[in-house]
Amino acid sequence: MFKRLKLSLMMLTFMSTFVVYSFEYPQKTPANSQISNGMVFQTSTSLPQTAPYPLTMSTSARLLIDSTPTYVTTFLLQVNRGNVVETGVNSFLFPPMAQQPVLPSSELKPQNVSITSIDELMLLFDSLDYTLENFHKGNKSIPRLTFDAVGEGWRSVSSQLPVKQKKTVFFRLMTPLVLLANEKILQERQVIMSADIDDTALIALAVKYKVLSSTDKPLLEAQRQMLLKRVDILPPSLVLAQAAKESGWGTSRFSNEGNALFGQWDFNGDGMEPKQKRQGLGNYGLARFDTPLASVEGYLLNLNTHNAYQKMRVLRVQSRQDNQAVTGSELAGTLDRYSERGHAYVEAIRQMIRTNKLYLVDDTYLSDDAPLHLLTRTN
Repeated sequence: MFKRLKLSLMMLTFMSTFVVYSFEYPQKTPANSQISNGMVFQTSTSLPQTAPYPLTMSTSARLLIDSTPTYVTTFLLQVNRGNVVETGVNSFLFPPMAQQPVLPSSELKPQNVSITSIDELMLLFDSLDYTLENFHKGNKSIPRLTFDAVGEGWRSVSSQLPVKQKKTVFFRLMTPLVLLANEKILQERQVIMSADIDDTALIALAVKYKVLSSTDKPLLEAQRQMLLKRVDILPPSLVLAQAAKESGWGTSRFSNEGNALFGQWDFNGDGMEPKQKRQGLGNYGLARFDTPLASVEGYLLNLNTHNAYQKMRVLRVQSRQDNQAVTGSELAGTLDRYSERGHAYVEAIRQMIRTNKLYLVDDTYLSDDAPLHLLTRTN
């Protein structure tokens, strides 16, 4: 993922001219609201008219200039529709409002940012107020960050980092991915609840979540209800704990070669072959993914559809109906079939949540700032 560990002051100053942001203030709309992962809500047998999730508005986005250290704010690069313009701090201007697309943050194209070291990454986190100190002050807003790959470089770099910093980097990179994947699921739920029964988008979701076997089959209202039980979010604490456990903090061979963060199997012949195969399971491998975000989305789809995790989905629905909070630790108790270790694996995940206080992440939500995509490949 990263090649270097240290930057000189000269490199820090030089780097500042390459951290690129495009600031926009899209209008506040329901689609532009932020997801709260507080998971308490009522469900009923009839379809609700609105999404049964609390949507929390975040505060207005603040300028990066206000929080960036002075030695990296001498000059910034402003990107507007692909045109790079150098501008001093005192003359940093927004593009004319008429030229700005009025889009929710989830629909904006991410701005690419090149990251080649841990120092650059931590500096970026600071510039976005994405820090532990800011979190303890009550700011639960998480920037919309994605990154292109885990990569072999992360294995060598992380081995030289203090354990606390390695965990910090891993969780700060993974948390936005979990929230983005949950956001996509909420958008899918909106389609399920509002679309006509023969809507092509609804039918496609029924096939994706294995309620229908093909798109040429009709969907019944009872199947729409079944679909809602499957298309649902998971607590970030659970997702983060399993990602850390299954990928060895992103250092496993499979996470490096194929962004496989959750140890999911592939029986289609496209997976990465383990050195030691289990007998009696046929031709299988570890599923590979194009990006870390795709790996998170694949994991959520797996838990939301596979028969092995039916207990998890039943507990989640029952908690909704009882107006009880759904916690990562509780849902972990239903995942004894995720690993051959059974209940020992469940306890390991619960301990991961407790030790790292991951339950605090369940209250976070996505920022409404424009998304950033980190380019971390070194080849």
